Amino acid sequence: MTHPDSSRIATARTLLFVPGDRPDRFAKADSSGADLVIIDLEDAVAPGDKDSARDKAAAWFALGNRAVVRVNPPGTPWFEADVARAAEHGCPVMVPKAEEPAVLAEIATYTAGRCTLIPLVETALGIERAYEVCAEPGVVRAAFGNVDLVSCARNPM
Repeated sequence: MTHPDSSRIATARTLLFVPGDRPDRFAKADSSGADLVIIDLEDAVAPGDKDSARDKAAAWFALGNRAVVRVNPPGTPWFEADVARAAEHGCPVMVPKAEEPAVLAEIATYTAGRCTLIPLVETALGIERAYEVCAEPGVVRAAFGNVDLVSCARNPM
């Protein structure tokens, strides 16, 4: 089954990130002409505001609006709740620190294919496993965190 967002996500050239705790910016971002709007629950939101940002994004989706949601990385206290809320609305999910194919497979299974996936590869291990990560069901495109990858190159293990 092909998700209705798959083609739009796969061909998008402009991506506009908007902080998840700033719902006053969601509509403006949506009308900006960007190919994809990404409501960011991760880097743009302080730890104490994560739950509130998730609720604000959910309220936006509940009104029938469409956007990608960048969830918090696997292993963080917010990850599971972020994915659960995305699944409720069937919105595409950008997964940061994508380096474990099994995590993407679990998301695809949990969401029963309702959410397309965009793995955000930001680590050396993610680069090493990029083929496997991107081959998981539900993945429609990859994104690469150039700032994070530069920091990997400057700080070798």
